[in-house]
Amino acid sequence: MNNTTSSLPNRSMPSVLVLAAAALVWIVLSAAPALADEFRIGILLDPATSDSTFMEGFQLAVDQSPDVSHPPGVEGGDHLGSMDVVMVVIDDATGPDGLLAAANRLVEGEGVAIIVADISPESLRTIMGPITDSGTMLLALSNVASNEFPETLRLLIVGDQSGADALLTDRAATFRDAFIEASGGAPSETATRGYISGRLVDIGVEATDRDPSDTGTLIDAMTAAMRTSADTPANDQTDSSAPPVSATIDATLAADSGQPNEPEVSSGFGGALVVGGVLGIVIVGGLILRSSPQQRPDVPR
Repeated sequence: MNNTTSSLPNRSMPSVLVLAAAALVWIVLSAAPALADEFRIGILLDPATSDSTFMEGFQLAVDQSPDVSHPPGVEGGDHLGSMDVVMVVIDDATGPDGLLAAANRLVEGEGVAIIVADISPESLRTIMGPITDSGTMLLALSNVASNEFPETLRLLIVGDQSGADALLTDRAATFRDAFIEASGGAPSETATRGYISGRLVDIGVEATDRDPSDTGTLIDAMTAAMRTSADTPANDQTDSSAPPVSATIDATLAADSGQPNEPEVSSGFGGALVVGGVLGIVIVGGLILRSSPQQRPDVPR
């Protein structure tokens, strides 16, 4: 009589390894922050000191910012600093209570990473504390002297913009020429402030590598751009100069440890986790293959 024997594969070890691989993938995906291609910015305009042309200037800066976050042919909408941007504009807030309610809406309701405020010095005093204490950066366009405000975390005041003025003429088409082409008329001082603030946000967000909650890098980059511009002669296009905007910079910054409005963004740590996860899966797969028994044909005895 011929007896045949066949070995049944031991499936316990491969099953354990498969479960381990699944757990590793879950850990990697949970730990790595989601990639963010978009951030929100609040724009607070005081109807007593600003007007609609502020947004015309700001929009021109948005339109000039190159879209590098989408493949060619894919419409990405508005963008600043290599990210899509959603602009939340409030232009009807009046009085201390109205301004505080508007600031709260932008911070708590809209979750903006940055607030640009074209408001009076008195209005700025009303909202600067609640906004900066929340971890949100405040870029204020106010004609004030540097020593009129105390040093405040996450606050950049652009008063009389001697340094920022060079941002109006640092491109082949100056701000004035580009504005006339886009709008059909010469820019007002309000439109000029809007354009300068848009350019500064573009520069600041670009420097953060898609993390606009990094207020330290934001303010450092914006301040450096204004200082560099102040040291760089404007283009030889004197007939295209924008309306004069007076000028001082007050940038006050300290290390920021708590940032409650942080958007989820890509980071080097997250990328390393993903790479490590892929390598782990490859290694576990190899162990599974090695631990699986070889199937041999039945041999008669």
